[in-house]
Amino acid sequence: MSSSRDYVRMARIAEQADRMEDMKEYILQVVKSLPKGGHLSEKNDSCGECCTDIKKLMEYEMLCICAEVIDVINKYLLVDSDSTPEDIDDRLYYLKMQGDYYRYEAEFLEDDLRSDAVKHSQECYERALREATTHKVPACNSTLLGLNLNYSVFLYEITGQRELAMTLASKAFDDATDSLRATPEKEAKDTSLILQLLSDNMKLWSSEQE
Repeated sequence: MSSSRDYVRMARIAEQADRMEDMKEYILQVVKSLPKGGHLSEKNDSCGECCTDIKKLMEYEMLCICAEVIDVINKYLLVDSDSTPEDIDDRLYYLKMQGDYYRYEAEFLEDDLRSDAVKHSQECYERALREATTHKVPACNSTLLGLNLNYSVFLYEITGQRELAMTLASKAFDDATDSLRATPEKEAKDTSLILQLLSDNMKLWSSEQE
């Protein structure tokens, strides 16, 4: 019967061979081989090391996914969309997604690499907001509202600019609420859902600052 250490070794081999599905299966086997309840003691150094390896493998896989998505957006999606009224919704979505994946990278990286990811993420979000302003995208547009939602989370959690995050979320919420009545029913459903998420975030952030 294979030990947790064997599964970690096999996961590493699968990773090197770009067999990501196999790697995931080996990682699951490592988790199953842990003590009941998943608790680790000082005596169980081997399992502790395994968990560290699992964490590193999963972080590496996440960073690979982020890099791949960002590359696809840069090479294929943004270049095929123009900054025109017809394409602006798609461009906002792509720029928001790009900002999101740089933000995910920032959650795993450290030091200068993290700083670079933070910088790129903020640039994407702000570029999207500038284009939305240029094309006068309605405040209740669900893509724009989702952009404001995610950018406010970035400011609050990644850069620690909590007051700015609250201000952005509050303005996006108020502006969208004011124009919601003129929104088509299908769009209004998506808008209402994002408004609820903004509201939940603002309540949570307010309670944390008390």
